[in-house]
Amino acid sequence: MRWFARLEGIVRPQARRGRQLSVAEVSAAYWRGSSLRHEGHVRRAVPHLRRAAEAGHVPAAFELSLVFALRGREQERLAWLGRAAESAREQGYSASRVATYLGLAKRSEQAEDVLRQAAENGDRDAAYDLGRLLEAGRRGAAARPAEAERYYLIACELGHVEAPLSLGSMLMDADRPQEGERYCRLAAERGNRAAARRLGNAAWTVGRDQDAERYLRMAAQEDDVGRDADDVLRLAEFLASKGRVQEALPLLRDIGDRAEPARLRAISTLLRRAGLDEEAQDYHDRADRWEELDALDGPFD
Repeated sequence: MRWFARLEGIVRPQARRGRQLSVAEVSAAYWRGSSLRHEGHVRRAVPHLRRAAEAGHVPAAFELSLVFALRGREQERLAWLGRAAESAREQGYSASRVATYLGLAKRSEQAEDVLRQAAENGDRDAAYDLGRLLEAGRRGAAARPAEAERYYLIACELGHVEAPLSLGSMLMDADRPQEGERYCRLAAERGNRAAARRLGNAAWTVGRDQDAERYLRMAAQEDDVGRDADDVLRLAEFLASKGRVQEALPLLRDIGDRAEPARLRAISTLLRRAGLDEEAQDYHDRADRWEELDALDGPFD
């Protein structure tokens, strides 16, 4: 395991300095502490987690920060997050992971430095995360959109899937719609559903039907986790609005078996528009039955 090799590189030097824990002992201490914490035995968990964290186990240090956060002991929370960041950096964790721990430890300037160095060395995730940080601004510092744009561009060039949409959205919000749309298109072409959805809806709004259909179909495509029912429904609504209800029917029936009440009612409406009143009523009745069952279940504790 990768984490095992990383931890071994930390534990062995520490053992030479007098700490005799083996990698297996560190791992066992962590799992014992983590199990106790999740079972509600927080006081008993702390010594095990501390033992592992002091030996360089990153998740143990992070879990300790959670324990102290719940206790309201802020300085100890920050200290263990700092330890998690230091151990993660020593063990070759990604810059984005290290920066996450630093950010949680309120060391955002250091987080920015870590991301910047990695981004300049070709780390696309670091470039993207730095772009987001610069766009939003960090504690005590204003947003820096020009710098954010630069690092989003680096992430785009390195093939990051999310970066084109983030850049495109930022440019659109900055009244640079043509540039923004170009990057949203790039995001959609790379398989980003949110980008395709945004482009499809925007094109439909202004009457660019060919673009609308193209991008709505992209958003509704099946991928490794299946189809998004809302995207399929949106495509069906578009087709129905253009007098192509018959093309929409297979899409509606495909999602109908797993749709929730609001979607079932939307499907019913489109089916009525197609003149399929009996099938439309069936979907309407199913929505009613679903809501009746929810009401019988009562609130979930």
